[in-house]
Amino acid sequence: VYKRAVAYYSMDDFENALADLEIFVPAYPQVPQAKLLRALVYKGLGDTEKQLQDLNEALAYQQDNPGLLKWRASLYLDIGEYALARNDAEQARQLQDDAE
Repeated sequence: VYKRAVAYYSMDDFENALADLEIFVPAYPQVPQAKLLRALVYKGLGDTEKQLQDLNEALAYQQDNPGLLKWRASLYLDIGEYALARNDAEQARQLQDDAE
């Protein structure tokens, strides 16, 4: 089911990808990649709130991932949570100082 969700996502078929992930994630809640994929699906669907929720869950497994922190910071900026965005950006910069 997960591999099919990946295939649907790669074809921009977000609704079917989400349907498969709604089966997979509850069955395997310890798999952070599925939550990241679902966050990407929600990004494709334009659902910032659910995207942020899944990203937060994935970050619980990968707290020191600068890419995920920058992604979450951009979501916080989108919803006007500037202090939270700054915290994530600072943490990402401490982990990996790059031009971004």
